[in-house]
Amino acid sequence: MEKQFSAACERNRHPILAVLREVLADRRQVLEIGSGTGQHAVFFGAQMPHLIWQTSDLPDNHPSIIAWQQEAQLPNVRPPLALDAAAADWPQGPFDAVFSANTCHIMAWREVEAMFAGIGRVLQPGGVLCIYGPFNYNGNFTSASNAQFDASLRAHAPHRGIRDFDAVDRLAAAHGLALQADYAMPANNRLLVWQRAGFRDRPSTNREKTMDQQFEDGLRKRRQVMGEDFVEKAFAGADDFTQPLQEYITRNAWGTVWCRDGLDFKTRSLVTLAMLTALGRTQELKGHVRGALNNGATIDEIREVLLHSTVYCGVPLAVDAFRAAQEVLKELAAVEK
Repeated sequence: MEKQFSAACERNRHPILAVLREVLADRRQVLEIGSGTGQHAVFFGAQMPHLIWQTSDLPDNHPSIIAWQQEAQLPNVRPPLALDAAAADWPQGPFDAVFSANTCHIMAWREVEAMFAGIGRVLQPGGVLCIYGPFNYNGNFTSASNAQFDASLRAHAPHRGIRDFDAVDRLAAAHGLALQADYAMPANNRLLVWQRAGFRDRPSTNREKTMDQQFEDGLRKRRQVMGEDFVEKAFAGADDFTQPLQEYITRNAWGTVWCRDGLDFKTRSLVTLAMLTALGRTQELKGHVRGALNNGATIDEIREVLLHSTVYCGVPLAVDAFRAAQEVLKELAAVEK
């Protein structure tokens, strides 16, 4: 098998790393369950060289994992162990951290149960468990895209599907794991962190208490204003170079001023349109025309803001703004037809 590539791994690795840097700062031995292509292992291993990163997966996936490791040549990333989560034969450990991404919704529920039982055996006291992926809350999907993803999973294999957070958390508790943090991640995913009771209990960090909440609030506001599809495309189109910018915008723009109570959403949208007109940022203006409509602004109100901007910003900038807004309005009108 040649080296396999996962676009999802490329998209999610930076947001995951931002959390793991803090959660695994005082860890040493990490077991990754379901290493898949091997991309996460070499990326996290390179970014966190203090960790011994032990990969594992079913034997069919080992060639790709090994290919990534051979290319990276990282001394702290170990060759994959053969691990079937549902089997009784697990690595000896102990490990002070376990990480797994996008596995719970692929496994059958009985396999998820077996995986948590295995983790309970190999995770040392005080160890942390980090699981990334989509989850339902209170029996409900967190987005329309997650509902569609769940349907596609079940169509492909009936035993698959997005798991309910409460059911997974109860399963973790049954094996001595207490939830420490629930991080909101791009594309309607979560990064859940549990800790096993013991002498290395880790206190909550300031980032877990404040910074992640700011990102979560910002992501919610951004979806509400700009629309879920717009935000999904923004994160899906990000690469290694631009992903940190998407996170910064979500946390430090949408998670701050857009969350304030002083102005309603419609007013903020109209003010934003005027400022983007003044700056000549037509590409950004297109997105915020959609946002203004989502926030209850009428086409007449948008036109008046652009006309008002003509006097104070100049005709050439206003012409560009009108042209950009007209493109968006024509696209929306075509969709409605």
